[in-house]
Amino acid sequence: MDSEELNRLYRVWKTVQKMLFDRGYAIAEQQLNLPYPVFRSRFEPDPSAPIDAPPRTRETALSFVVGKRDKHEDRIFVFFSDEAKISVAVVSSYAQRLNREEIERAIIIYKGTVTPTAKQGIQDLQPFFFIEYFDESELVVNITEHELVPQHVVLGEDEKKALLKRYKVKETQLPKIQTSDPVGRYYGLSKGQVVKITRNSETAGKYVTYRLAI
Repeated sequence: MDSEELNRLYRVWKTVQKMLFDRGYAIAEQQLNLPYPVFRSRFEPDPSAPIDAPPRTRETALSFVVGKRDKHEDRIFVFFSDEAKISVAVVSSYAQRLNREEIERAIIIYKGTVTPTAKQGIQDLQPFFFIEYFDESELVVNITEHELVPQHVVLGEDEKKALLKRYKVKETQLPKIQTSDPVGRYYGLSKGQVVKITRNSETAGKYVTYRLAI
């Protein structure tokens, strides 16, 4: 892996860490601010490994599991795939891994393509696993850090109920946000979740709206 590719992958890694932190996962400070030399060292040969040991890959060097900050047993598996094409077989292998680890949620970070049958396979697995997938190119830049993207905060179920009660509205009366929206995908929104969006306003200082994920 050349230095340009490794630098790009480092930027992807940082976005993934921040994305999971923003979703409420227990990402440590040292992971959020991992220095590039430390990241690069993950791909260097292990001095204790046999001489003929294969080089470390994206999957072996970067894949990880992390739990929620307030509910550690609620875990997600992040796969940094080495496959040029995510096929049904690849998805099946990841699902088997999730089953062994007793984890229901996963993210696949890939650098090639996802076949139509693999996408359908991911849909078919939804009763058992919730699997998201991102092309590396989508994560080189963290979209939520762009100055034109307002602050988004996903409400918990109790916060959602309190909001609906306070304004005396049904959730279907709220403005909508698609789960397929780039920001919706960043936060891993599920249908029925509500997002608090805070924008800067020249007249009001701050302007708050709420949107229902559909």
